[in-house]
Amino acid sequence: MGERVNYRLPRVLLTLIAALLLAFVIGYIGVSGFGGEPIGVEKASAYPGEYIEDIAYTAAVDANALWRDYFAYHDDPWEDVQNLVFVCNQGASYNTGNMNIYYDTCWDSNNWGDGAIAAIVAHEVAHHAQNMAGIYKEQHLTVHTELQADCLAGVYMADAWHRGMLDGDDLQQAEDWFLDHGDYASWEDVDHHGAGEERLAWFDHGWTTEEPGECARALYLP
Repeated sequence: MGERVNYRLPRVLLTLIAALLLAFVIGYIGVSGFGGEPIGVEKASAYPGEYIEDIAYTAAVDANALWRDYFAYHDDPWEDVQNLVFVCNQGASYNTGNMNIYYDTCWDSNNWGDGAIAAIVAHEVAHHAQNMAGIYKEQHLTVHTELQADCLAGVYMADAWHRGMLDGDDLQQAEDWFLDHGDYASWEDVDHHGAGEERLAWFDHGWTTEEPGECARALYLP
């Protein structure tokens, strides 16, 4: 995208407190389709509820609030994700036009655990942050924006960990999912998301550095 990316996505501030979190979590993202089936694995995290929709909703609201706060701190314009829409057999995606996130309640990925569900949703919310930063207008290779979104998901998950949102095996569940859900297409392929090892490496890079600016490096990969 150019040098601006490094400044659009600032250093993670670890001073978010529980009182702010409670204010953020109350109803910022519209949700359709509550109900459904419990996830197929034992819950480990602090994400409330045992249903897929509960976990995805909480992660979406929480991640949206995190990036809203960062953009506001740096006086950058922000609009909230408009809706979290539950679908079946369509995977997870973000629509730049209507700013909706779509999450698949029929997806086999739900069986990887609630940590994986939260990380997948965080990846889609990261696409929204990219959209707000204008990255999609200048970036053409999908694999670059996908790996950056993996990294930003890691930043969010680390922040959620510090605030007590994650516990138990959540990190391992997320890491296992990213490692298993790569592809080995050409880097010029518009549907390429990166190899599993690349996706895991960038997710872990976000988790360990906790700096969104570090994730901008993904945009300049060869």
